[in-house]
Order: sequence, then C-alpha cells, then structure tokens
Amino acid sequence: VFIFLILPSRVCISKDKMVGFMKMILWLSVVACIVNIAINFRQFSQLLTVGNPYVLNFSSFYLNRNSFAQLLWVGIIANTIVYFKTSNKWHLLLYLLFFVNITLTLSRTIIALSLMLMLVFFIRKSFKKPALLVGGLIIGFAVVLILSKSPVVTGFISNMVIRKSQGTSGRAELWVFGFQYILQRNFIFGLGYLTGTDLIKTVSTGLAEFHSFYIETLVGGGIIDLALHFTIFGFIIRRIFLFEGKYRLVYLMAYFTLGLYCVFESASFFSLGYVSGFFTIFFVTIPLMYSNGIIEDSKHGRDI
Repeated sequence: VFIFLILPSRVCISKDKMVGFMKMILWLSVVACIVNIAINFRQFSQLLTVGNPYVLNFSSFYLNRNSFAQLLWVGIIANTIVYFKTSNKWHLLLYLLFFVNITLTLSRTIIALSLMLMLVFFIRKSFKKPALLVGGLIIGFAVVLILSKSPVVTGFISNMVIRKSQGTSGRAELWVFGFQYILQRNFIFGLGYLTGTDLIKTVSTGLAEFHSFYIETLVGGGIIDLALHFTIFGFIIRRIFLFEGKYRLVYLMAYFTLGLYCVFESASFFSLGYVSGFFTIFFVTIPLMYSNGIIEDSKHGRDI
C-alpha cells in the first residue's frame, strides 16, 4: 500500500505521461501477440479439431495462458486510451490482433470482458456518426450470423470456448464451501491467505485457488480486508470522475470489467508479485497520479 498508493498520492503526471504509460503497455501486448503467433504457429491446425481445450497452451512468453490473457485485456484498455488520444486508425487493427490472441487463450472470462469493452468503445467512438454506428452493428450481426451457420465454428465455440458441459469447472462449489467455512470461523479477520490455500487442497484436486477475488479475500483477510480494498477502489473511482469524458469512460469501464473479472478469477493487489503489481499500477497508481495532475492543473488555472 505504501509503494502503490501512499507514495504516488504525492506524485502528479500529465495526460501525455499517462498516455505514454499506456503506449508501453500497448507495445508489450503487441510483442506478446507476435511471439505467441510465432512460437505456436504449428498448433493453429489443431484449433478446430482438438477436443480438449487444456491440450493447447497459447501463452506467448508467459508461464500460463491466463496471465497472457490478462495482459491483452489490459492491452485493449490501453489501446483505447491511445486511440482516443491520437485517432490513428492502425489501432483498430490492434483490436483485431488482441482479440484473436485472446480467443486463442480460450479464457472464457477475458473473452467475454474484451467483447464488452470493444463494443462499448466502438459505440462511444461512433456515437456522433450514426451511419458508422449502424453500419458497424449490421456488419457485426452479419458476421455472427454467417459464423453460426458453420458447424465447425459453432462446435469450436461451444466445446472449446464456452465449455457448457464443464459449467464453472468446480468453482461454484468451492465458492460456496469457502463462504460457508469463513462464516463459521472468523468472518471479521479471515484465516490468513496461506491457510486459505491449504484449505483448497483439502476439498479440490483440480483447483489451486478459489478463482474469485471476493471469496479469496474473505477467506484470507475477512470482511475487514475486503472492505479496505473496496474503500481504496471507491476512492480511485471518485478520482476517475475528474478525468476528461472519454478517458473517464475508459477507466470506468475498466473498473466495471475488473469487478466482473474478480467474480470468476483470482486477482491480487498491493503486493510485489508480477500480477499483483501489474494490476495495482494500472488500476490504482496510474489513475491516482493522473488525477493528482488534474487537481494541480485546476488549482493553477492550467488546461487539463
């Protein structure tokens, strides 16, 4: 908290600095996509024929495909911020590149959230251009209709992406168990995160974590820890409302999808691990420092 929240509370960055950070995320995402395609090119032929989604591992230079999918989800958000700043059309091709690679990860949660983000951003960008908006929606509907007529494509989406037969892959039962267990033990302060990990091992052979930030935080740190996270996120969201309209929309949608992501996946904040640090910097530190810059500019009468 000291490194990612308290220290940055005294730091101001400009819009150009914030966009510059997003460009770094963007280039990292592009490189990861290119590497993923290069090293897994031979697996493409198996996509529509393999019956087990866990056989394939499109993870670029990451240890697992979930970490790669997380990067690309954040990459879509970063791409949108840079696109809104520059209006360069090549960013539209990056959406396609990112979504293709996200689909290759077969991460159901990230695929759904990415579709949601891109739809909202497209509507926002074309809102004042009715012809573009209607045309884009018609083309999108036509593509979905054409793909739905292909048994191979529908089979791939049903069996490999949606995986309806697997449901929540045992997560729902683990969530119920974790919630009931913490209610009977120490709901206020939790049991400790290491205890929570050991608890999972006693009831699940296929899962190593609760796959829900909310349940994991409740079990590990209790309602106090969860309330502290919500307080910090609420503070940052209030600061996001200071942003210029288009950037405000992007970060509010980022937080909305983050809230949904935390329902189905584990996420961590305010620790020094890669995923935790990456998430905390993107969702807490950068918007905090940028809002500080906006406040300072408004005090001195400068353009925001």
